Amino acid sequence: MSRNLVVLSVLLGAFALGCASNSATTHKDDSESGKQASKPDFVGECEVECDKAGLCGKLADGSCLARDAKDCKSSSFCEEKGECTFSAGKCIASTDEECKNSVFCKEKGACTLKAGKCVSSAGM
Repeated sequence: MSRNLVVLSVLLGAFALGCASNSATTHKDDSESGKQASKPDFVGECEVECDKAGLCGKLADGSCLARDAKDCKSSSFCEEKGECTFSAGKCIASTDEECKNSVFCKEKGACTLKAGKCVSSAGM
């Protein structure tokens, strides 16, 4: 089953990258240093999901998906929820370190990794 997920991930990533051809738009974002930091390209209607959850590519059925690590790392969910790692078309938390660096850890105590999400140790 694990091999099937790897194959599916590769196929989805390749398909999403192919969809991002001419309809993609590049975002720019001001960083604290005043420099322009580049955001990933997104496809059509995926702009909101791209900024929020790193879901910047689009499948034929219209659903949005993450294409690579850059999509995940530049999303607001990376900073907020620790979901900074690309995995099979979505962004997940993959280490306790990602969780500990998240806003949810500082504000809600969700500092421990469990099944790709940051959770509070009290809720485990």
